[in-house]
Parts: sequence; structure tokens; C-alpha cells
Amino acid sequence: MKKLKIIIADNDKDYSQRLFSALEHKYSNLDLTLADSDGFGKLLQKRIYDIALFDVSAYSADINLKNVKLPLVLLDEDYDDSIRLANDIGKYIIKYQHVEIMYREMIGYFSEMGNGQTLNSGNISSQLICFYSPAGGTGKTVISCAAAEMTANRGNRVLYLNFEDIASYGLLLEARPGKGLDEIIYQLDKGINMPMKISSLVKKSKSGVMYFDMFSNIMDVTEITNEKMSALLDTIMTSDICEYIIVDMNTSLKGVNSIIMDKSDKIILVETPDTVCREKMERFYSQRSMFEEYFSKAAVVRNKANDPGADSVTGLEVVSSVPKLNSDTTEIVVEEIVKKARLDIGRLLS
Repeated sequence: MKKLKIIIADNDKDYSQRLFSALEHKYSNLDLTLADSDGFGKLLQKRIYDIALFDVSAYSADINLKNVKLPLVLLDEDYDDSIRLANDIGKYIIKYQHVEIMYREMIGYFSEMGNGQTLNSGNISSQLICFYSPAGGTGKTVISCAAAEMTANRGNRVLYLNFEDIASYGLLLEARPGKGLDEIIYQLDKGINMPMKISSLVKKSKSGVMYFDMFSNIMDVTEITNEKMSALLDTIMTSDICEYIIVDMNTSLKGVNSIIMDKSDKIILVETPDTVCREKMERFYSQRSMFEEYFSKAAVVRNKANDPGADSVTGLEVVSSVPKLNSDTTEIVVEEIVKKARLDIGRLLS
């Protein structure tokens, strides 16, 4: 994997060293160089850099940036000279913020240059596991988030995706409305470096689960076409971001949901013992001739199960039975499932 060559230039040696160390520690895909005002221009004459991060203190008008593919000003909003330089260069990153945010912004800028350089091989396809129920209120999001966390706990890279019309996973993964899947979908046909764009937008929870922020507009989910969904999943699956993709679906069987099921390696049906869910699950299963391919790769998680040894109403393999857990918050329910291994994650992933 080719590394991005990045030079950091700042006369504040304490800040630049801390930034250098943080980036070096967190991101193995970077080839980093440090400089101050004395060495910045000289180093740019000797080597071509993908990205230059530089403060106004290290820059002068006689420094030639032609050997930098992406010049980015480290903007200090308290100084007028820094603001003027940022306006002149045209692209900048706010200087004093979390290194993960700086990295995502930097990689996001670079991905849109369409230079063809990739962060990932593009040859590896992730395993896609979707979670579905024909009934609402089954705890599908809780189960899928718990499964994602337990997958991460096994040392796997796992990405959680949510395509519910109105999502609630922000309660569990600290997602907020913002640039995420909607930005990736928008950029799909723009000729940019998509693996790098994905890398710039993905976030990671404390438990190691990767995820994207929620759609800015809740109607954006309903407007995804089959073609866009197919391209989106193909792009993510081959970007080498993760080994497993956990998809939390809504209750429909039409359109993009059929695309998700088509591309899934395994379909987990989340079932509860209440009469509404049983009725809907039975009706769904009664039409199995129409969905033969789906049922051939389906298994069941029984949630809120009164009888842990009971069979599914569909007769499909039950990979786990999760008892009803009394708690005021979904976070505690997920924690309980994970800590007490209420899901047999080995069977679920196999």
C-alpha cells in the first residue's frame, strides 16, 4: 500500500511534534516529514509531497508549492495573517482540533482530487450480514449494534450501516446528522478516489465499531435508487475498510432492501414472541417461494424471548435467543448483551 507523503511545517515545534506523533501513532498509511520556516522551502525543492500542512509562521512568498499536490494551511483563527493565507491558498484545516478530525478532512480533500492514488487494495470483499424483520419494534437495531460490537471485540474490523427511514443508532454510536453515506452516494459517479473518501468519513466508536454519521435529511434514505445502492455496497465492500459489514435494514422488502439482501452473505431475521411479529413473520415465510434465495442464507435471532429453547416460527436455524432485558436505556441493553454474550457471535458470523 503506497503511503501518502505529508510534510508538516510550523515554527511552533511543540505543536508540530505533537501533531506529527499523533498522526504517526494512529495512521500507518502516512509518510511524515517535519519542517520549520528554515527547512520548509528547501525540502519542497528536493521532494514531491502529496500534502503539505503548514502554518503562516513557516510560510513565505518565496516558497514554491509546485511540488505539493495539496497545500493545506493550518488555520489559526485568532490571527489575521493566518486567515489571509488560508484565503490565498484556498484550502485549510483548523489548527487546534482533534487529530482524527484533521485526518478525515485532509484525506477528504485529497480524495476529491481524482489523482487515482488509493489507500486500499480494492481486491478484498467484505462479508455483508444484514439484519431484517418484517415487524417494527423487534429490537433489530439493538441486536445489530450488539453484534457489531461483539464482532469488533473478536479483533475484526467491522462497519455498521443503517438504512432505516428514521434511524435511532445515534443513541448507541454517537452518530449525528452530517456528512456520511449521503456524501459517499453523492460522490459515487464523480471520478474521485472512493476508498479514500470513505476513509475520510468513517468514524469509530469506543468499542471499535466503524460507522458513518446519519443522513442529514431523513428523506435522503428513501430516495436512494437501486443502482446507487448497488454501487454503494460494491464500493464499500471492495474498499478494504473492514472485514464485516453489519447492515440494519427497515421493514420493507421492496427496492433497495432487495439489493441489500441480494448482496448479503447472511440474513439475520430478528423475531420476537409477540403476536404481531409472529403473524408478520409467518406471512413472510409463507411466501418463501418468492424469496427462496433469501431464506437459503437466513438464520434467526429470537429477541425478548420468554422461552430460550423455543424454535423460530419459520423453522429456520436459531443462532441465538436473547431474553427480555429490563432497562431504561438501549445503551444498557446492548452492554448487557455484549458483556454476557447473549448472542452466539461465532454462529452468527459463520
